Amino acid sequence: MKRFDEIILLANMAEKNTEPGGNITAINALTRSGLVLLCGYFEGFVREMCKEFVDELNELEIAPSLVPIRMLSEHVVTCSDKVRNNKCQSFSDFIMNVERSLPIQFDSDKLSSTNANPTVDTIERIFNVFDIPLVLDELSINDFDVSEMYNIESQIGDSLRRTILRAVDDDSVKGIDVINIIESRWRPKKKRRRVGYLNIIDELLKKRNRIAHGEGFDSVTPQELKEATRQITKLCDGLISKLTAKLAEMTYQTSSEY
Repeated sequence: MKRFDEIILLANMAEKNTEPGGNITAINALTRSGLVLLCGYFEGFVREMCKEFVDELNELEIAPSLVPIRMLSEHVVTCSDKVRNNKCQSFSDFIMNVERSLPIQFDSDKLSSTNANPTVDTIERIFNVFDIPLVLDELSINDFDVSEMYNIESQIGDSLRRTILRAVDDDSVKGIDVINIIESRWRPKKKRRRVGYLNIIDELLKKRNRIAHGEGFDSVTPQELKEATRQITKLCDGLISKLTAKLAEMTYQTSSEY
């Protein structure tokens, strides 16, 4: 977490160049590089945090019956890969441990893998494996002025509505009746809103990608860089709290079983 202070340092250096006689080129270089660095530190944080979580679970020696089913499923996939590579011992050990209710040692590197890209989908995939679903939705609702993460959208577009109205000679009552009949068969769909941390991560990675690949010239002000760092730091705190709570829950379950 202290590494995020480096980003603030870059933002402060850039801010000094906004004073009279400052170097505009230096401002852009510092803030743009700071944003790329922020993404890198965020990815590394997520990876190391989740790796430590799995390592802690391994040390607890939790019985298979208490392990989230998704973690067991991921472990089976890993074992299956080894079987295909003629490394059967790991899979045999897994089966034996499940039968005898003995602890399983999970591959912390594999379960914490971000593929160097901390997208919304990547973070949610990892936390779903840990049986912490909708983690970004919950944190977004807690930390932002957001009450709902989904909108209900009719699958009948404006063009079709106009066509229906014309077909019923602009009789709005009949038009609504027709639309209701259609929607009873063609139900409105839930669409996830890209708000809160979803929007922050999306926009951060979009800018990172454009800067890193030299596409366009996105400007990043020192204030924007500081705010992005503050938001990512707060998100990291939230993710830590979720994993800490999950670890405490599983620790309690393990002690209760014995």
